[in-house]
Amino acid sequence: LERLFAVIGLLLGTGLCLFGPAIATRWLNPGILDESTIGWSMEWLGIGFAVRWNISYYSAALNGLERQVGLNVVAVLTAVLQYLGVVAILWYWAATPPVFFAYLAACGLLQMLILRHLLWRLVGWRAGYCRWSMAAFAELRTFAGGMTMISLTAIFLTQIDKIVLSRLVPLAQFGVYSFAANAASGTSRIIGPIFNAVYPRMTSLVATGDRRLVMEFYQLAAQVVACLMVPLVVTLVFFAGPLLRVWTGNPELAVEVEPLLRWFLIGNLLGALNNIPYALQLAHGWTSLPFRANVISIILLVPGGIWAYHVWGPVGVVAAWFVLNAGYVTCSVPIMHRRLGWDGMLEWYCHGVVLPLALCTLISAAVSHWAGGISDLVQILLAGLTVLVSICCVAVVSPAIRVLIGHWLARARIHPAQRGG
Repeated sequence: LERLFAVIGLLLGTGLCLFGPAIATRWLNPGILDESTIGWSMEWLGIGFAVRWNISYYSAALNGLERQVGLNVVAVLTAVLQYLGVVAILWYWAATPPVFFAYLAACGLLQMLILRHLLWRLVGWRAGYCRWSMAAFAELRTFAGGMTMISLTAIFLTQIDKIVLSRLVPLAQFGVYSFAANAASGTSRIIGPIFNAVYPRMTSLVATGDRRLVMEFYQLAAQVVACLMVPLVVTLVFFAGPLLRVWTGNPELAVEVEPLLRWFLIGNLLGALNNIPYALQLAHGWTSLPFRANVISIILLVPGGIWAYHVWGPVGVVAAWFVLNAGYVTCSVPIMHRRLGWDGMLEWYCHGVVLPLALCTLISAAVSHWAGGISDLVQILLAGLTVLVSICCVAVVSPAIRVLIGHWLARARIHPAQRGG
């Protein structure tokens, strides 16, 4: 399977490298950049894509072995090397797009090699020991095929807005759009480690056949995601202006990015909230629903995004992305609950979506209204305090989290008593 992934990644990366110059000359609006610079950038992007494709394989394998700690340590260290090192490379060597993408590809290659070493050390690989097993592949081919199609459509879905917009606008305006997308994607990094921890545990619980334990864990995971994600994202939506002005140091750029960032944040939040229902679907081996949802979304997003751009500009494209994520929450989740025969859909909507959103919106709206006119730095400090207060409030109104905290407090009281005895 490792070799199969490597071959697919090599083919995809080679295709991007070969067609990079054509994309540079016929699709993008380069503006002040010459075709050679964009062509080299596309080729390095192809190499980086091939590397990232293989990283997804090793990451999935380590997640399946429940080695999230080691995986996250590698991810954090390589992210630090990537984001800090690229500044030094651009500053001291050459501040050009090809150098930027080449460095990112090199960091990705290092991460891939480390993850490969960790995986094979865990499974105890020896030369000549591992062999392709058609019997093992036959058992998993339906699920593996479904996951492959989900991954491919998800990659295309998350990039289709950028592909469409890169054709419609100059690169300078596209850079503003990409900046907003990358800034909003930072919040999505929270859901990744949570999903990686929840999915293997949920799969093992489903395998036991104990529906009560599965549903309790499902609700707890959903409420934890809401408790962590909703306060942060809602606060960022209301304080996007001062945060961007301080971060970029460019008030004009902040004005351009702010509306895009807000739509991206809300859309990504809805996608994050849908991750726990998605984990439950995969735990039951049901891959057809997310795959079909992705296909429908792609079919709708391309013409919908183009139409929205001509009506509202780049903001319309982001708004179309938000509408699609809202569709996942409002349509896919009811279909899942009805198909699997699980109770608790209303509880998920109430304590995992509506109540946290309403509560955090009230808190953030009140604080941002009161803080109007105050300096940006003070508003950022208030935003941090707002996040903490909102997290505490959401935890209080979340039944599963209250039960979990009660268990922790009970154990904390028992352990000192045992030591004293």
